[in-house]
Amino acid sequence: MFVGDAPPKRELVNGNRTKYVSKICIKPSPTSPGTWFNVELPLSHDLVAIIGNKGSGKSAMADIIALAGDTKNFKHFSFLNDRRFRSPPHKFASRFVGVLGWHDGTESKRQLDQDPSETSVERVKYLPQSYLETLCNELGENGSSTFDSELRKIIYTHVPQDDRLGYNSMDELLKFKVTEIGRAREQLLKEISKTNTEILQTEQQLTPEFKQSLQEQQNAKVAELAAIAASRPVQVEDPTALDVAKEESEAATMKIQTLENNLRNLFHEEQQLRDKKTAQAKRRAVLLQIWQATENYKRTHEKFVAELDMMLKEIDDDIKVSDLVDLKIDTKQIYELGKATKDSISAIDATITSQEPAGLNKRREVAEAGIAEIKSKLGEKQRLFLKFKEQVTKWERAKEELIGSKDKPQSIEWFKAKIASINSLPDKLVALKAHRVELAKQVHEQIFKTVEEYRQLYGPVQEFVMSAGQMNMDLPLSFAVRIDGSDFQEKFLAKINRQSRG
Repeated sequence: MFVGDAPPKRELVNGNRTKYVSKICIKPSPTSPGTWFNVELPLSHDLVAIIGNKGSGKSAMADIIALAGDTKNFKHFSFLNDRRFRSPPHKFASRFVGVLGWHDGTESKRQLDQDPSETSVERVKYLPQSYLETLCNELGENGSSTFDSELRKIIYTHVPQDDRLGYNSMDELLKFKVTEIGRAREQLLKEISKTNTEILQTEQQLTPEFKQSLQEQQNAKVAELAAIAASRPVQVEDPTALDVAKEESEAATMKIQTLENNLRNLFHEEQQLRDKKTAQAKRRAVLLQIWQATENYKRTHEKFVAELDMMLKEIDDDIKVSDLVDLKIDTKQIYELGKATKDSISAIDATITSQEPAGLNKRREVAEAGIAEIKSKLGEKQRLFLKFKEQVTKWERAKEELIGSKDKPQSIEWFKAKIASINSLPDKLVALKAHRVELAKQVHEQIFKTVEEYRQLYGPVQEFVMSAGQMNMDLPLSFAVRIDGSDFQEKFLAKINRQSRG
């Protein structure tokens, strides 16, 4: 007995008439050949239970109620399925219609052989036994996406309307809340991956094997240089020094010397041009990389601007993207430098391959032809002496190639510089590892921000569970959001290839 104007439950029902069922009806369809069922069963707006022996129709009644209420779990029906009441050839379900009457006076109905459409609004939440068994089986297999989905739906019903931000589900709201946090974390993870690669390369260069390999390669080059130094061409006497009377021979020797000097200068000139071409080619490649990087950043910025514009439209104000972000990209200088570099490479190629009188090839041909002509008129002793000088020139050039410089790969000086640089690698490794730790801390900060967003959204349901009205229920429910570090060592070690060494 209630003393007062109206019981609270009646006021609740009156305020939510579209959510309470007043009756259940099972009627024959217009095409039914006969009447099996024509039932109208009024319902209380409090707890209603269906009680009966096995096979008495409890599941049938529950399936019909759920079908008329447009449940989304119709695939788990135990009675209204193709193996039982909908089974061919009779398909008895096509002869009946299920109807739910609501307290607002409306009815929702559906023929028992027809499933709800994908767009229908679910008015009855149905948890059939087969559906619960599926959830339990998934949970027994270390996780259930279906259970998680259902849990998020329940939790979302406790999120205050003001905190839903106009989104229709917990997944949509969470995605909105943590998208930018996730992007920041992804950028940090990419930077950590890059730093890890540098650390691995540095650690590899600090191994004794790496230094020994460099040392052995340098030793091989030094041995090669020693072998070349020991193979200096055998000295041949200058015939003009023994016979001063041969002025003509001496004059020829001087001409050949001049022409050989010209050839040597041409060689150095060509080498300088090729070195310059190599430097210009690298410069052009870097300029192209800079241009590509700016283009990539431009596309990223355009995508960011489009997303930002959509967010600004949601706040319904006159703020424009250009009021917040202004990006200036001017690649004119890069383009001009690239064009100048390309022109420089073309000019070098033209100089090297030119057949003009002032070109390298033509001047080399003239010098070589002059030397050949003079040699053809010399005596045997003079010819042998000139051949000796040519061999000395090639011998000196071979030594220069082996010695090289710190910028010439695989030369002796290059190996020396690489070995010397190893001494600075420990400090570099310490700096890289410290940088990785800082990046890891930043990643943890982003994860913690995500946790806070989840905690705020899951907070209302935890408050509901802990409320005074629920404390009398003996249900050990608890919702908590935290960074779970349990089993970290086991999970971490499982990701490591234990077969690798070093």
